[in-house]
Amino acid sequence: DLMGGHIDIFFDSVGASIPLIAAGKVKVIATTGEKRHPLSPNVPTIAETYPGFNTSGWYALYGPPKLPDDIANRLNAEVARIHASADFQNFSKTFGYEAMTGSPAKLVAVQASEFAQWGAIAKTLGAAPAAK
Repeated sequence: DLMGGHIDIFFDSVGASIPLIAAGKVKVIATTGEKRHPLSPNVPTIAETYPGFNTSGWYALYGPPKLPDDIANRLNAEVARIHASADFQNFSKTFGYEAMTGSPAKLVAVQASEFAQWGAIAKTLGAAPAAK
């Protein structure tokens, strides 16, 4: 829709947009992290105009609610091992992703922070969940 002129702006990850940026099909206006992105160091952050703005997309690996701690910890250790591998580091650098690892407790804290941030924004805007 952006390339077709149906919408004027779109938020996407830098990694997913690299082919479109390289082909000149889209123009990066700003990045949303707290510092400039290494693949687009000449592109300002939103925080440079609106201090304090900082948001980044993230992914997490989840299991069933009753997953035993020893299995969760083993899976977490394997993900950390993969993140530390040369192949994964090369992938991350090429596509502009930053691999973050941590404990299940750290993920809970990240989620709580995200819920608080976006919940406050939704409340300020008067946004409500869509009806089913």
